[in-house]
Order: sequence, then structure tokens, then C-alpha cells
Amino acid sequence: MPSNHKDDEFDDLPEPAVSPLEEEAIRWLVRLTSGEANAAERAQFERWSNQSPEHRAALRNARQLWASLEGVLVEPQEEAPPAAPVAKKAVEAPSRRSSMFRYFALAASLLLGAGVAYQSLHDWRHDYVTATGRQEQIKLADNSTVTLNTDTAIDVQYSALERRVVLARGEAFFDVAHNPDLPFIVRAGEGEVRVLGTAFSVRKDGDQLLVTVERGRVEVRAGVDFVVLTPNQQVRFNGAVLREAQAIDSHSQLAWRRGRLIIEDQPLSQVISELDRYHPGMFVVTNDAVGSRRVNAVIDLAHIDDWLAALTDSQPIELHRYGFVTVIR
Repeated sequence: MPSNHKDDEFDDLPEPAVSPLEEEAIRWLVRLTSGEANAAERAQFERWSNQSPEHRAALRNARQLWASLEGVLVEPQEEAPPAAPVAKKAVEAPSRRSSMFRYFALAASLLLGAGVAYQSLHDWRHDYVTATGRQEQIKLADNSTVTLNTDTAIDVQYSALERRVVLARGEAFFDVAHNPDLPFIVRAGEGEVRVLGTAFSVRKDGDQLLVTVERGRVEVRAGVDFVVLTPNQQVRFNGAVLREAQAIDSHSQLAWRRGRLIIEDQPLSQVISELDRYHPGMFVVTNDAVGSRRVNAVIDLAHIDDWLAALTDSQPIELHRYGFVTVIR
């Protein structure tokens, strides 16, 4: 992505001084922080990390690196050439921490690329799909409409008994045509939303669900638990737990339908995490002081780079790019 700093390149870098176990730990950490890891992968990771003290040490090193990247982001300045000719010095290998960081960033880039390729190969199974940063409105057979947000996939399963949509991933806004004889059901993971005619959104992040109602009434069910939502209410479903309904401003919460993200007194780290959904690659905030800065903004989702550039102009914040990974510090 564009930046007011010169892009870092991986060309001509010496081979990183990273052990095979550290390499594997880095790949696990990148996967687990991507938001795409499922329960089976997390269980596999737990087994891997507990195999031996060496596995735990490699994971500890990777986590410490992730938490303290700031010190290795700025490359050493080149020394001025000597006044008199001297024998050519051998090129020094980069420091171990610098090597690990570069490998971390490169691993993240490769995994992101591989993830996109894998997802593209399997998206044919879904009825409707949007790519990262794209939105699409679909009219269904009963005149209901569905607006797909960034990186979303759904399947439509209409029958003589019900209208059913399965949200495989992402976020979708439903404006449901009223039909008291044919319930409209949205299934997402272990949660289910049931309505007759209303307007609401469902967001699925792993096993986390978020349901927001703009108009009408919806019943959100998780197992035997359920809650009925009315306009300007929202509920979270976390794994097997259905939270209490919260009062919200649906106009602000659903501003993505108008190509905007409305931020009201949120930490920058949380804002960056949300922007990450709409932008190719990966954003990483490595400075706690920067990440905790409170932000109020209306962000045009079609011009995220411009907003970040303006942020670096107005505040002591820097951007560095390593392949697909953009570091904010």
C-alpha cells in the first residue's frame, strides 16, 4: 500500500537465521492472529506447542518478537565511505532479531497469499461471494435483498417451508420481504436468526457472531437460548454463549453499506483491526502508545490509504511496509 516511507524489500537479503522450530512457531502465530483459525486448528496448535520445552521456547521467542517489533523496524543507516581506499568488507549478516522480524513479515505475506489462493479455489462452492474490499447487493427470488460486505460468502436454500440463507463467512445485511407463511432464517455457525420481514445484519468472525437490527424484530437463537431484538439493538454470540442485547445506533453501525466506517472514541488498534477487513494484506500495530490513541473519524472505505497517510501527517505515527504486511508504529 502507498506510504510516506520508502518500502522495504526482501531482495538480496541474507538467509534469515531462524531455526525450523522458530519458523513453525512464526507460521502458527501468524495463522492464529489472522482471525481465520478454526477450533480444530487451535487444538492442533495446543498439541504442537506442548510437544517439548523446545517447542515452547520457539513459541515464546516468536511471541516476544511480535510484542516488541518496534526496535527492529528501522534499518541501520549506511556508514559514510572511508576517505582512503580500503579492502572491501564482507557483508555482515543481519542481527538475529532483525532476521526473525523479516522472516515473520515474509511468512505473513506468504501465508496471506496462500490463504487467498486457497479461498479462491473453494469459493465456487458458495452461491454468492465478495472479495476483500468489495460489496455487492443481491435480489433473491422472493424480492428480499442481501448486501454482502467485504470478504463474504453465502448460500441460499429456499424451499416450500422456509427461506434459508447460510452465512459462511463475513457480513451481510438482509432486507427481508414480509411473508408470514414462509419464515426467513439466517444460519451462521452455531447461531440462527429467524424473522418474517425486517432489516438486519449478521457478521461472522470465526465462531463470533454479531447481529444488528435496523427495522422490525428478529429472534436470535443459540441452542436453547434465544433473545428477541428490536430496532437499534445488537447482540453478540461468542462460541456457545449468547450475550445480552445492547442498545446501539444502527445508522452508525451499518455505515459500511454507504461505504463509510464511523469511528467514535475507539483506540487506534481497534480501528486498524476493523480496517484490516477491507484492505488486502495485514496491518500490525507495534507501539502500545500509538495503538491506545483514541480516534474519532469517518473513514471512506474506498480510500483507506489516504486516511492512513493523513493520520501520519497529523500525528507522530509511522508506516512501514514489509511485503503484504504494513506496520504501524
